[in-house]
Amino acid sequence: MASLGCQAKFTNSQKRILHSHFADCAADLGIGNFTGLEVLAFSGRQTTPELNFCTLHRMDLISCDGTVHEENFFAFIADGHNNMEQLPAVLKGCVDVVNGTPVERAYQLYRCMFAQHKFEV
Repeated sequence: MASLGCQAKFTNSQKRILHSHFADCAADLGIGNFTGLEVLAFSGRQTTPELNFCTLHRMDLISCDGTVHEENFFAFIADGHNNMEQLPAVLKGCVDVVNGTPVERAYQLYRCMFAQHKFEV
C-alpha cells in the first residue's frame, strides 16, 4: 500500500485471521450462516455490533471494557502494508469520539475507521 490516503485491502493473511475469529464469534452468538455478514464486515458495512465486538475482542484489538489496544491494532493493520504514518491519528480521531457500552464503542470504532475514507480495509 502506498499510503493510507490510497485504497488498501486486507491481506490474505489478515483475512484468514479475521475469518477464524469471525467464525468462532458467529458460532458463539448462534449465527449459523455468517458468510454474508463477513462480506459486509470486510467492506465496512457490518451491521451486527455484537459480532463486531466479539471479533475485535478475540483478536485482542480491544479489551472487554471496549478500550482499544493500539499497539495490537497498529500491528494488525500494518501487517503486509507500509507507510502507515497516518494510522495513529486516524485511530485516535475515532477513539476520541466513541462512547456507550463496550459493544457500542467497538461498533462505532469500526464504523468510524471505514468512514475516514483514508483507507479501506
